[in-house]
Amino acid sequence: MSTLIILSFDKEAEATAAFDKVLELHRIALMRLADAAWIAVGKDGHIELKTAPHDPAAPLDATEGAAFGQILGALVTAPIEGFAVGGTIGAIFKAMETSDDTVDEDIRKQITKALRPGAWAVVAYATQVALGEIRRQFSESDGSLIAVELDGTAQADLARDGGIEV
Repeated sequence: MSTLIILSFDKEAEATAAFDKVLELHRIALMRLADAAWIAVGKDGHIELKTAPHDPAAPLDATEGAAFGQILGALVTAPIEGFAVGGTIGAIFKAMETSDDTVDEDIRKQITKALRPGAWAVVAYATQVALGEIRRQFSESDGSLIAVELDGTAQADLARDGGIEV
């Protein structure tokens, strides 16, 4: 099982601090970070993206890497306004719909808000997540946190979309 975490902020400094905190939470083993990215969405919709340095102590599985690449690519290339859902984001929503058909629309709205022009976001893709503790760590921040759990089937589908045969 993998967890996609999206943290969004109205201020760049808060997003930068959250990005550093995500890396620290990986270092102290509250999550096994497959990858993370810091995203700035300019008021004109221009995207600035910085990815985390790879941690050789936590080898990235090809499936995890391809799945995160697909997710990140879909998030930063999808139209921000209206959030037209492509195959990758659709696969994420489909995975969530199996347990709760109301989550789909809620998550769409939250992601649209998180990646709106003039906002900053941190996107993390991790396994072995102490989600309760992660939520506690960010509970006092001025940002919002979205966490979506993806099972092995959803992750494999995303990896196949990214060209990795599993």
